[in-house]
Formats: sequence, C-alpha cells, structure tokens
Amino acid sequence: CGVTKLNLNNNVTDPSMLREALSYELFREAGIYCSRVGFAKVSITVPGKFKRKSRGLYTVVEQVDKRFLKDRYGSANGLLLKPSTFGVCRYFGDDWSDEYTTAYVPKTTPTPQQQDRVIEFARLLHLSDDATFDKQIDGILDVDHFLRFLAVHVLVCNLDSFLGITQNYYVYLDSESNKFQFIPWDMDHSFGAFPLVGTPETRRDLSIDHPGGKVHTLIERLLKISSYKIAYHEYLR
Repeated sequence: CGVTKLNLNNNVTDPSMLREALSYELFREAGIYCSRVGFAKVSITVPGKFKRKSRGLYTVVEQVDKRFLKDRYGSANGLLLKPSTFGVCRYFGDDWSDEYTTAYVPKTTPTPQQQDRVIEFARLLHLSDDATFDKQIDGILDVDHFLRFLAVHVLVCNLDSFLGITQNYYVYLDSESNKFQFIPWDMDHSFGAFPLVGTPETRRDLSIDHPGGKVHTLIERLLKISSYKIAYHEYLR
C-alpha cells in the first residue's frame, strides 16, 4: 500500500485497545481523512540472547506524512503542520518568524505564500471583528470539513486533542483549495478517558456548544454563526 512509516502503539492507557481503531473509523464515516489502523503481534529477536520474544499486541497507526497526503489529496504540495500546545492558530505578527515555526511545527517546508496564508488565518481569527470574520472565514478554512471534524471529536469526547489542551492534531493547507483542513491524531484517550480534564462524572456533562470551553477562539467564533451551529448540530445527530 506504499506505506513506509508506521507507529506501534502499546495502548498502555487503553485497556480496551479499541479507542483509536473505533475513533478513526468514525472520522472516516464522517468524510475526514485520517490514519488507517490495524493490529500486530510484536516479537523481538536479539541474536545470541533470545529469538522472537513476544512483546504483546500493538495498534498499528499510519503516519500522517507526504505519502499520506499523496494518497488522500493526490499530491503533497500543500503545507502540513502539527501545531504545538497552548492555543489554536496563534498570531505573532505579520512577518513569519521563529515563533510561527515553533508554534505551528511545519512538517513540510512552507513557501512564502503558504507562510502568508498561515498568518492571514491567525490574524482573521484573533484580530478581526465579527462581520469580517463571518464574511471571510469560509474562504480560508474548509468550514464544513471542520464542523464534521469537531462533531466527531465531541461525539467520542476526545479531550487530549485540540478540544482540551490544544494538541494532537494536524492542519493541512490544501494546495488546490488553498483552505485549511484539520486531521485527527492520537486517539488513545477518546471516549472520555483523558484523566487530566475533570472526572468521569463531569465529563458526562460537558457542553456540546462549548466543547473546548469559552476560551477556544476558533470553535467559539464559528459556532457563534447560526448557520454553522445548525450544521454542526446536524452532524452530531
């Protein structure tokens, strides 16, 4: 299948060993590009010491990289980012700097035009008034795609993601549409299993309309627009 890099996850935090497989399947059903998942019995051989020593059952997760992009999008000419924690799409000024590289963590080399597009998105998100944001956001973010991405995250209650401490996701600037799309990653704490956010009881009562809390600027600004909120609710249904 052309895959050259795989991730072997030991599921130390997931006794069911099913969270990643089930979560990614739900994303695929929602039309979101995401990693393929399988299972593997892993053994290790050390010559002279032991042969085929069993290390147990692992989840095999496809890497999000250029091969992934070529398979899903037909090319890898866009910009792939894996943003760090502490905020979504942070704005550091109108010139590309080391701060952008540190915060957005490009996995492909950004062109000047792609750098400008990242800055444009951040500026629109954090500095624009509501009228400007409402008018321009669909021209830079694939909003329908994002609403489906958000709905699945909320459905599986994955808080170790951009919903909680804003990590464990990729962002791809598609070279054809010149719009950003979000790609899920690292789903071992899905189904409400992330212990750093609340308790099992409080996680059952989280708001679907404020799934990232009222400080999550991107989600809050999008769901403030009635047509997007209605579409998001429909995807949840």
